[in-house]
Amino acid sequence: MMKISRLASWIGPTYVGTIASSWLAITAYLFLPRSSHVLGDPWITWLLLATVATPVASLLATTMLVVDVILLKFKVCALPTGKRALGMSLLAPLPVAASLWYFWPGSAAPLSTFAFLVIAPILVTALGVRLSLGTPIKHA
Repeated sequence: MMKISRLASWIGPTYVGTIASSWLAITAYLFLPRSSHVLGDPWITWLLLATVATPVASLLATTMLVVDVILLKFKVCALPTGKRALGMSLLAPLPVAASLWYFWPGSAAPLSTFAFLVIAPILVTALGVRLSLGTPIKHA
């Protein structure tokens, strides 16, 4: 049975890193010349984007945790903890944000398009980050 402190060093950095990285990406976006400010105020824009990005980042973190359990079950990768988990989590939102920025269809697109643009990158990123940066389990 895994100790609670080990679980905390796996779950905590995964959520904290993913949400922090999302907020940093939003902040960086607001400094780009192409960015638009809702109601002309960058702080309101940041707050609106953070309100949307936080649940998306939480979904990404949860997906990474589920991927971790699946990879552990099949003895592919060990659970990332501490700095390794934090590093992966800081990196993971960037491909999701980049794909949303690059492929954003505009407000006239159906809801299924928006759902696909959020879910597909989350699944691909969670699996890709954990497989490429995870610690493989050595088989005897």
